[in-house]
Amino acid sequence: MPFIRSKKSLLLYQSILSLVAISVCLVLILQPKEGWTAWVSRTLRSTHSTVATPAVPTNIQVQHNLKYDLDAELDTANSVVRGTVAVSVPEAPDTQLLFYLYPSTYKPIQIEQVEADGQKVSFQADSQHLTVPLPQKGEAVEVTIRFSTPIPAAGTRLGQKDGVWSLTYWYPILGVRANNTWLPRPQPRPFGDPFLMDLAAYHVKLKHPTGFQWFASGYPLSSQTEAGVTISEWRSESLRSFALVGGTGWTETMWKTADGVDVKIATRTPKTLPELQRITQTAVKTYTKRFGSLAYPSFAVVEMPAGTVFAHEYPNLALFSQEIWSWGTGEHWIAHEIAHAWWFSSVGTYKALGPWLDEGLADYAALLYIEAQYGHAAYKETIAQNWNLFRGEKSYSPHNYQAPVQVKEQAADQPYANFASETDYYYLMYLRPQLMYHDLRMELGDEQFFRFLQQFYLKNRYATTTRDRLEEALRQVKPEAVSRMKMWLDSPNGDLIQSVKDRFA
Repeated sequence: MPFIRSKKSLLLYQSILSLVAISVCLVLILQPKEGWTAWVSRTLRSTHSTVATPAVPTNIQVQHNLKYDLDAELDTANSVVRGTVAVSVPEAPDTQLLFYLYPSTYKPIQIEQVEADGQKVSFQADSQHLTVPLPQKGEAVEVTIRFSTPIPAAGTRLGQKDGVWSLTYWYPILGVRANNTWLPRPQPRPFGDPFLMDLAAYHVKLKHPTGFQWFASGYPLSSQTEAGVTISEWRSESLRSFALVGGTGWTETMWKTADGVDVKIATRTPKTLPELQRITQTAVKTYTKRFGSLAYPSFAVVEMPAGTVFAHEYPNLALFSQEIWSWGTGEHWIAHEIAHAWWFSSVGTYKALGPWLDEGLADYAALLYIEAQYGHAAYKETIAQNWNLFRGEKSYSPHNYQAPVQVKEQAADQPYANFASETDYYYLMYLRPQLMYHDLRMELGDEQFFRFLQQFYLKNRYATTTRDRLEEALRQVKPEAVSRMKMWLDSPNGDLIQSVKDRFA
């Protein structure tokens, strides 16, 4: 018996060696040019991309009818804003509320006291989150938070420079929920918008030095001055957040659109005011025609001092740095920021979970501005230039234009947290969806294409939209075009370029 067992073992051993040898030969013979590792990665990603995975989870639990009542003072001598925010929640979703504290990269917001329905409560706070316990969930509650926010002497989103005070994400903001839990605050990068919040009604009072000009997310209610101090008051419904930019030194003008919207523009030097007025008037007229009327009663386009953030948007505010006029693409980016009044303010998104959704629409809108201002030939020329960038996998970032990107295996529909570089971010979140909308326009024709955008806009104003709603708007106009949108959003970048190159020839 021992001899028979050893003979069987020998035969089994020889068979295993033969199989290994055959496998090695097959691996060498069949190896793809790109190598097995790259092939496996591409295959897995391609398999995944056949099923659309929305950047905004379908299980986000939107919190409705929130209200913020802010009463604060800007202390310019000590570079701090102090105050209280009372947040009314109609139905508490949990036995604790989580608030995001966004200004943590300089000095965090200091939480001094918290009350729930008028009763002091213990709380936990670090540089990024405030957790407030509640006796029970499912009930209406008003949480009042006393806070102070240091303002850095810098040209940052929250900061002060050259006498201009930028107050953005400057107070505790209620977090966003999914899967019956609170999502953590997104971690910031040196680019993009790491922000999440639900819509809310706002009432804001701010005590500040007399003589300040203010540009705000809300509509002004009153301004009263006494003993060298002014108290200004604003209100708005259905805002994502409340931003304020104030100081002195602007030349400004205002007009009312045919739809009754007050549009204000302001520049740091009088000589650029006519050019900004021309850009803003053309952009507002074009976007109103192509998408629909602005959702809010006021909107401002404001030039900031040199050395501030290049260009950025807040509810009903479009801001850009003074240096933008020296950039070859400055006009495009001003038009882009104006477009965010439609695609971010009026139709909102959970920005950090899918930046492409509003950035792509805003950037394509800027091309519609080019078309309206300079003609269809200029539009086509811009598309050709941008396609060359896309085909060559070169950056679209205004700060690193034409720099190489590393995105061959990546899709467009992914969250902010996935990105480590600004070059890749601008390529996938701005350039790729911009070209997607041009491709869809060619597929649908102008009549159907703009009907698709108008229906999407009108059905999602005053709401937080998702990819699902974008696809549904397209499906209602031309169902077979949805697969093309999915290809643009889900395909690995290298595969997409090969799939659409003939359409841009």
